[in-house]
Amino acid sequence: TVGSHAHTHSSLGRMPLAQAREEGAHSRELLRSRLGIEADSFAYPYGMKPDHSLETARALRELCYTSVFTAMHGAIQSGADPYRLPRIKVEGGEGLMMFKLLCQGALDVWRVFDEVGHRLQQPSQLHRQQGATAQQPGAVLSQNSPERCVLGEAMHPPDEIAADIQWIRGRVDGKPFGIDLVLPASSPTSETIDDMIAKIPESHQKFADEIASKYDVPAPKAAQDLHSWGGLNQKMARDQLDVLLDERVPLIASGLGSPAFILDAAHERDMLVFGLIGKTRQAKRQLEAGVDGIIAQGYDAAGHTGAMGTFSIVPEVVSIAGDTPVIAAGGITTGRHLAAALCLGASGVWTGTLWLASRESDIDMIIKERLIESTADDTDYSTCISGMTMRVLSCPWTKEWAKPDAPAPLRPPYQMLLSSSYIQGSNDARRADLMTEAAGQGVGFVTSMKPARQIVFDVVEEALDAFESLTGAPE
Repeated sequence: TVGSHAHTHSSLGRMPLAQAREEGAHSRELLRSRLGIEADSFAYPYGMKPDHSLETARALRELCYTSVFTAMHGAIQSGADPYRLPRIKVEGGEGLMMFKLLCQGALDVWRVFDEVGHRLQQPSQLHRQQGATAQQPGAVLSQNSPERCVLGEAMHPPDEIAADIQWIRGRVDGKPFGIDLVLPASSPTSETIDDMIAKIPESHQKFADEIASKYDVPAPKAAQDLHSWGGLNQKMARDQLDVLLDERVPLIASGLGSPAFILDAAHERDMLVFGLIGKTRQAKRQLEAGVDGIIAQGYDAAGHTGAMGTFSIVPEVVSIAGDTPVIAAGGITTGRHLAAALCLGASGVWTGTLWLASRESDIDMIIKERLIESTADDTDYSTCISGMTMRVLSCPWTKEWAKPDAPAPLRPPYQMLLSSSYIQGSNDARRADLMTEAAGQGVGFVTSMKPARQIVFDVVEEALDAFESLTGAPE
């Protein structure tokens, strides 16, 4: 009999150890009291590598569980750690063919996705990896497919970036992948966090404090995650970039700022460079500089985004791109969006919000539930988070800054530093009434929590259906 933590459905690996122990004990007691069954094995209901830890395994062992099944995909191998077992799982709605594929090992490549996909999917999570791209790049499919996985690293110091690259290389069997950074030319050269915070006007700090008081926003429990963002000053961004050049990463994507200045160095190392743009004139400049691909992102997108809609910017950029591939981004969450993007002339799509509520995503369950419940009307487009236009789930912070008596948001990166205490405090306390997340206008199509592989299959199948509805099924 296998039990699972039952009463909060949260990630055990991310909660205090005492609370994780209570979850495991409560699950076992429920089975014992209601069914008269003694559970000897424990299974995580969802999650990936960060969702279980040695400390959690030790706690479950102390509760007399003899084995623990993680949410990692795959068959059990001889000599496997009994407290870190993978499993073959078939989700609701998946057919017998999926079960056969899983048992035959045909989808074991998803183990790579299990372990790093949570970071490949959402580099612009406000509570973890804010601003790694202008839109949350979730163009993350199986490593056995022709698509390129892109890992957002703007929130990590150089040594962690180097370690991540080596870790990925050891698991993708030589297949290409990319790293995404932010390269804003307008950020300070090398100022410290304290120096930049000292430049925040007293009037703005007072307004932020009034919001915190009005909504009883808790103070952060630790240093703000956003203080690690590479876009805060040019030295931080350059140090991150040097790692990518030293490691000769196959693809560099610049989610914010022009990558023109790194083209020579990258091409000398046989590296590709893609730029993400929100205006056609930006695309023109980057094409003239010689980028290898353009990600044309529309106003519909999550995170930092411009004012031009996806249906307008994509064909406009395609018309000037020549042989340079154009990837469509912004509001793309269904197969119909994929089909439409291809009809607009795009070579592919760049997705983000689509992945946030996936079973593999490591964002807080509170945010997953909000995403599933939300529509485009539940997002705000504002400069109040970072000083640049950005689309996020509505929250008290965005509502207060939209009022007529609010001061004008600061220019970047000072507004980002100002908002970081609200965001960190809200996330640390897991206050559903305060928390926010970057989310695009396609969020209304994210209606359930699916495994990532099923999201891929659903999108492809729906795109094929869309084409067949126009042209008829092939004979």
